[in-house]
Amino acid sequence: FENRGELLLDHRHEGIDLRIDYAKDTLKNLYTVWTRPVHLRTLFEGKGKLLTYDGEKHLERKTDG
Repeated sequence: FENRGELLLDHRHEGIDLRIDYAKDTLKNLYTVWTRPVHLRTLFEGKGKLLTYDGEKHLERKTDG
């Protein structure tokens, strides 16, 4: 992702939002395997969102959806 060796996952939204707490736990677990920042692009409440875990903290950014 962004040419930095980071992992980007796209959630195929089919009408049900992800549970953000589960998504954050999953990103943290993926980080232990990937050992680089991991990102998850999804829709939440109809708006685009990018969740990131960099090994220390979780970040959330709005996206164009």
